[in-house]
Amino acid sequence: MSNMVNVYIRIEDGGKMPVYASKHAAGCDLFATMDMAIAPGETKIMPLNFTMAMEEGIEAQIRPRSGLSLKTMLRLPNSPGTIDSDYRDTVGVILHNDFNIA
Repeated sequence: MSNMVNVYIRIEDGGKMPVYASKHAAGCDLFATMDMAIAPGETKIMPLNFTMAMEEGIEAQIRPRSGLSLKTMLRLPNSPGTIDSDYRDTVGVILHNDFNIA
């Protein structure tokens, strides 16, 4: 029995293919497509400029890296973000700047 799952990814302008950074990486690294300023308390979506298709019953998840959470106040408010098998729009990451000026 094979554990192989077919995932198809189409890269759009400015996008990069998600990649496993090491042989034993648990997930792929994703890449920002632009510089983005996010003011304290503000939430924005970073488009990743790729679309994907997966077999029915499979999902992809977007999670923050531990270093991002440790070193900054940037948060992924819906973490883990779920990409359903039938989602066909551009993938993006919801980002929130949790810095409190007070």
